[in-house]
Amino acid sequence: SRRRSRRRQRSPWSLATLSHGRNAAAASDPPGVPDPDKGLGDLEDPDIEEQVDLMAEVGVVPVVGTMMVAFFVGAAVSKVTKLIPETLCIMLVAVILGLVLRAKFASRGWPMFTETNYTTLDAMVMNFFLLPIIIFESGWFCSLRMFVSQFPYIVTFAVFGTMLSTIVIGYSSYLLAQYGLHGMYSLRANFAFGALISATDPVATLANFGQLNLGASQPLLVALVFGESVVNDAVAIVLFSIVNSKHFEVGIMGVATEMLGLFFGSIALGIALAAAFVLPLKFAGLRGESHSEVFFILMVPYFIYAVADALQWSGIIACLFAGIVFRLYGAQHLSKKGLHSVDEFLELVARLAEGVVFILCGCISAFIEIQFLWYCVAALFLCLVSRAVVVLVCSQISNVIKRHSESRLKEMIDWRHQIMIWLSGLRGGVGLYLALLIGGWCKEGDKTQIVTATFFCVASLLFLCGTFTIPCLDALGLSGNEEADSELDVPGSHVDVTRVARASSDQAIVTRGRPVLHFVHLGFQAVLGKNDGDGEDWPSMPIAFFSSR
Repeated sequence: SRRRSRRRQRSPWSLATLSHGRNAAAASDPPGVPDPDKGLGDLEDPDIEEQVDLMAEVGVVPVVGTMMVAFFVGAAVSKVTKLIPETLCIMLVAVILGLVLRAKFASRGWPMFTETNYTTLDAMVMNFFLLPIIIFESGWFCSLRMFVSQFPYIVTFAVFGTMLSTIVIGYSSYLLAQYGLHGMYSLRANFAFGALISATDPVATLANFGQLNLGASQPLLVALVFGESVVNDAVAIVLFSIVNSKHFEVGIMGVATEMLGLFFGSIALGIALAAAFVLPLKFAGLRGESHSEVFFILMVPYFIYAVADALQWSGIIACLFAGIVFRLYGAQHLSKKGLHSVDEFLELVARLAEGVVFILCGCISAFIEIQFLWYCVAALFLCLVSRAVVVLVCSQISNVIKRHSESRLKEMIDWRHQIMIWLSGLRGGVGLYLALLIGGWCKEGDKTQIVTATFFCVASLLFLCGTFTIPCLDALGLSGNEEADSELDVPGSHVDVTRVARASSDQAIVTRGRPVLHFVHLGFQAVLGKNDGDGEDWPSMPIAFFSSR
């Protein structure tokens, strides 16, 4: 203890100095602060090693330890009862972590663990390290047939539904302020909150559905929920950017043009970059080098997401379509061992990333301000009500279109699906990130209120939806069937080959009757696909078998 006390007293490299050096450190440099004109060799006592030890003590040890406890408790409880999902246990343990860290940092006078600092770190980790691999893995294992067949209805939920949700939440919050129920009187501030909180979170949604194996038993439900959560990210960003712009001006044509540009630009970018990365797999001859194949494909989503974000497009949409393209054409150039390794590794890393997302969301509860608790509860109520309105309206519109379409895939969105779509309206990292981007036009008190309400809604919806998802699925008869996927009864390599054949079958069904898509696929197959006779033969299953299923 004496050693710790001594090093904190004399060390100018403390956490407070590192995070707030613009205050006291700028006024007078304490002894030991490096001169920019001198090298590191001239430092008398940099204490770098001591600061590393200090960071391990107050940062790495509690965070990593809590992650271990969270995963262990979640797995143990899920074995005992299915009524308490693993993700909920992880989040509850993370809540304790957030409160402990905040209290510990505050007691030691280290203000670095603040609402702004944590949310910035949370948004960076979630958007650049967790989200890319989760979305890419979803595209890799995506049921192309169901996704494309439901795409018009996904757009209905994502575009029209997000705009409707923004209006309902924004205007209702404004009316509550006019009646004196809270102090945020600006219509623009209320609509900014409505736009950022209307984006459903694909990470939280995928985590819940992935652990329940709903992809095999309820493909329609998974396609609609997942597709909406991915696409409406771009819509929410556009709406928020318009409200948050310095030259705020609402125009229907401007909004529509910006949405279409962001959406189709992100799709084109994801497909183009994925095609560019498939070509090295085709010509580099990595077949048989399973480790190189896995590492190469693992890096792809991070690069694509970063490029899309740098171009101010949607990295989520770009990674989704990149995963689909890589599965269709890149998997053809992998060996059987390499494909099996990629499948297993992507699934494992994605599950780990989803768990970390719930830990980050759990820590959010440490920043809920008591003085805004009433508005937080009102915002949560508005989120639930607006979600119900959106699901009801968009489901009826989609069912009307389905009844008058000539498609053979006329899966109707019945009342059971509507309940589960409403319950899947989780919020997450996108809303938190947008809340921090509110500009100077917004009053400081209003911004604090919006950020606090966003924290509360993310944590509360995760808690409520995570608790009731499994009981509702069981009560509605929509729970996953463990025997639904017969691939689990065959060896791993045959499972991977079966998935490739199924992906090819889905592509054949999707392009049938769609000459434009068929022509595009032929072009991609000629450029990116495997030529006849190249490499080892795949043990194939008849395409007609999958077409008939």
